Amino acid sequence: MASRRRLRFIFALLIAVSLAVGGGAVKASASPPTPRQRGSAAGHADSPRGTAPRPGTSVRTPHTAAPPRVVPGGLTGRAAKDKARADAGFRGPNQKPVATVVPTAARPATPAAPAQLQPLATTFPGLSEDLPAPPDTIMAAGPSNIVLAVNTEVAVYTKAGTQVSLQSLADLFSAEGQPAQDFIFDPYVVYDPYIQRFWLVAASSHDNPNRSTLLLAVSNGSDATSGWSTHSIDATLNGSDHTGNWCDRETIGFDTQAIYITCNMFAFPTTGTDFKDSKIKLMTKGQFLSGPCCKWWDFFNLSEGTLGLDTPSDIRPAQMLGATDGDGEYLVLK
Repeated sequence: MASRRRLRFIFALLIAVSLAVGGGAVKASASPPTPRQRGSAAGHADSPRGTAPRPGTSVRTPHTAAPPRVVPGGLTGRAAKDKARADAGFRGPNQKPVATVVPTAARPATPAAPAQLQPLATTFPGLSEDLPAPPDTIMAAGPSNIVLAVNTEVAVYTKAGTQVSLQSLADLFSAEGQPAQDFIFDPYVVYDPYIQRFWLVAASSHDNPNRSTLLLAVSNGSDATSGWSTHSIDATLNGSDHTGNWCDRETIGFDTQAIYITCNMFAFPTTGTDFKDSKIKLMTKGQFLSGPCCKWWDFFNLSEGTLGLDTPSDIRPAQMLGATDGDGEYLVLK
């Protein structure tokens, strides 16, 4: 489904939460969540007193101090400045720099031409789909194979382009019951090198009764043919409070400790275009690897622009490759 807003600007939002190892528990202060930042009911109930999660805690990444400046010859202050000026060719306060002739042998070599991009080693046909349109094609590569998805199907290919598995998204999420029988759309897949798993998220919706669900699958290993574990989450919830909104254009990103799912939220019915706000759902990874699942923290009613009067849309979470725990997660606003 097409975005309803044009490109405005890009910003980086650092969400930093100290996460404990195992079970997806989160360590933070005991202050209650604000109306804009709310956790799931399960998340609050499972947090011992004194360590209740405080979603939205924001800190700055520590800046590394610049290395001390090395002063030529151990000089300091005015003496160092005078020596630096002399080395640069200055001979007095009113004199211009003296031109220095650099011997040919000492001149830097001409930079080599940049390496040419190599042609693709392998091409192969992907999935084809006419309806629903657009097909919302997405692909992610792991160490041994590639996962490709469209609105109706997901397939696994070898790196040589041989398709080794194919199934409908309805079949993949069949264990989730009714949400898998609703209209499924907007699949999004990424490979997470920190846990060596693929993540696949899709949305499903239904009018009368109103349902909006996030369908989430995590592969059982780095090889996507090893199978998937699936989960479903009520997308109408802000924390544990029901709203009259449904999720569209969901995406997923990750840092070293958590995944981040974002949605554009619209008022029911799903045929309408009544945009309400954007939502960010934070979930620790440990609960998907060792259980129990699922707990989350929601960030919603976000604002931007002059005096914070604008409502952002199409927030995209980054794939934080090569990160550390202290880096947190960056989100980009289209």
